[in-house]
Amino acid sequence: MKKLLILATCLFIIACENSSQKDVRVTIPIDGKQNFSSIDNIVSKMRVLTLESADNVVLSSDNIVKCNEDYIVIIDRLHSGQIHIFNIDGSYRATIAAKGRGPNEYLDMASVQLSDDRIMIYSYHKQAVLYYDYNGKFIESDQLEYKPYNLHKTDSGYWGYVGFGSGQMKERVVKMDGNGAIIDKYLPTKAKIYSVTEINDIFIECAEGILVRESLMNEISIINDNGASSYMSFDFGKYTIPSQYYEYSDPMKAAKMLFATDFAMIEEFFVLKKGLIMYVSRNMQGAEQSSDVVAIMRNGEWICIETNKEDALLHKSVKGVTNNDEIVLLQDEASIRTFAEQHSKLLPAVELKNISNNDDKYHIVLCQLK
Repeated sequence: MKKLLILATCLFIIACENSSQKDVRVTIPIDGKQNFSSIDNIVSKMRVLTLESADNVVLSSDNIVKCNEDYIVIIDRLHSGQIHIFNIDGSYRATIAAKGRGPNEYLDMASVQLSDDRIMIYSYHKQAVLYYDYNGKFIESDQLEYKPYNLHKTDSGYWGYVGFGSGQMKERVVKMDGNGAIIDKYLPTKAKIYSVTEINDIFIECAEGILVRESLMNEISIINDNGASSYMSFDFGKYTIPSQYYEYSDPMKAAKMLFATDFAMIEEFFVLKKGLIMYVSRNMQGAEQSSDVVAIMRNGEWICIETNKEDALLHKSVKGVTNNDEIVLLQDEASIRTFAEQHSKLLPAVELKNISNNDDKYHIVLCQLK
């Protein structure tokens, strides 16, 4: 299952103001060389935010990055189970290293969410929410009456993701009260297949409700006071996931069938001031090297970039957006230096002045969208 979550990626942006248009079908041209442009047509400038070294901090490309106005939080969900906290200037602050079975510890990090004064960690296996401050200190925990696979906290309770074929209910999303008890259910499905283990966020808040991303669905759903509906559905051409995939009840057979085809899946998305970023992975049969696609829609026009690990900074590194509509990248020094040599106007040498000579060290790169 992990293989499904580390494929090459496609990034696209679309105006959030259009969310009143339900079930809009969008075609993303990701299967032809003629559809691709250069990063200069999408990004106006870049800056490097160097992360201060600390002996206990080891970062990698599959880390999750979350930012607010004061902090950068890097989550190592797959390896150490630690959360590294940096101040917004890149200086190291603290590490939450509380993986374990104790009362103030988590067994897993199914979801991590930031607020102004605390970090929320949802442990699926402990069926509990634990809170830590930005100095890495434990604050309190809440036990839940129900445990979905993923969780998103609201002012009044939680949204929970149940997924496909869980055996518990036909709905994929539940609304929960402050105690974690189910009070409503959304997005019923007839699909039999089990969900992919999700690493990135499933729920994203926007002005009009809660957006729901599911990796192996070619659409984004929206839930608000009017109920649940399709927000945007996608046509990826030959990369569209075959409909028969959802008819399998055996996840191994389904995965074998899927990986024998070309397909794209929605891996994560982010809300901008003027749009939505969606990060989609491609599985390419017969290709010498799998590639990513970065696509942006501005004023009704699509611009796509093809990128792979050999020649681009964006490869597997897009982690989020800032309040200023900058794309947040987490990338190693070697890739940053190589990109700066090839794109000195976007990433001038002055941005590399605080970078050391450790090519395996990771830093934040902020890309201002045009």
